[in-house]
Amino acid sequence: MRDVGNRVVSILGGRTKELVILRPEMEAVSEEVYYTTDDGSFGVKGLVTQALATYVEVSGKPDLVIAIGPAVMMRAVAEQTRPLEKGIHFTSARFLNLGSALPPKICRLEIPRSCTGK
Repeated sequence: MRDVGNRVVSILGGRTKELVILRPEMEAVSEEVYYTTDDGSFGVKGLVTQALATYVEVSGKPDLVIAIGPAVMMRAVAEQTRPLEKGIHFTSARFLNLGSALPPKICRLEIPRSCTGK
């Protein structure tokens, strides 16, 4: 998405620093990366939804929000972004094999044309 001129801002979170995954990968494709941990061991203490609220307050409404994670987090992001009236796409961590005991599955995320430049 960044390669076609979009500004990509990522918010990554986890219960602890060790559980914040894909850090190098997201740093490579994002202009800005914000981190949150439940225990405050890395980044800001709190939830990704709190970081998203702060981002919207400071920087304005994003054109697109993509949420990847557990259902409870995605529900909170959905409720938070509903008033923004912007595109939001979700995928669930239960469909990803991210070094966990979860079974590997194929996950496809469709990106709108405006984000791919096609």
